[in-house]
Amino acid sequence: MSRKSGLFRAGKDKIEDPSVHTSFVNQPGFKIMYVTVLLALWALLHTLRLVDNAGTAWTYILRLHAVVTYIFFHWIKGAPGTGLLEDETLQAQTFWEQIDSGYFGTPARRFLCVVPVVIFFVALVLNVQHDDLTTLIVNSIFTLVCLVPKFETFFNVRIFGINKE
Repeated sequence: MSRKSGLFRAGKDKIEDPSVHTSFVNQPGFKIMYVTVLLALWALLHTLRLVDNAGTAWTYILRLHAVVTYIFFHWIKGAPGTGLLEDETLQAQTFWEQIDSGYFGTPARRFLCVVPVVIFFVALVLNVQHDDLTTLIVNSIFTLVCLVPKFETFFNVRIFGINKE
């Protein structure tokens, strides 16, 4: 599949995701559910008293979010429920590469790129009082690990051949 770029166009040129495995990210409730899960995790950290302040909670959420989304969006290839003979292109692509049939700039992809940045800035603002440079650097690395694979230049690219097959 060749890389497809360009912005999402509304109307009759609307890009629709034919894959049942990734089309749910275009549903209106997906964004609400995604944000609700993040807020529920924040509330859970506070309810169980696992953190002492909101900045620490968002730092943990940022790091957990980065690891989980990297694994599920950019590492695991294929689609659940498809056999090896069903669709070979799905078996060779990650979830991120399957979203919106590979088109970039769609609302679903933009949302999934903005969320880690928002979490980073929320953690940054709430950690200002602690003035901790180490936390800032580590959070920046986690955010970059989450964002860099989403760049169009890394579409179907396997760094050092890792996870190529």
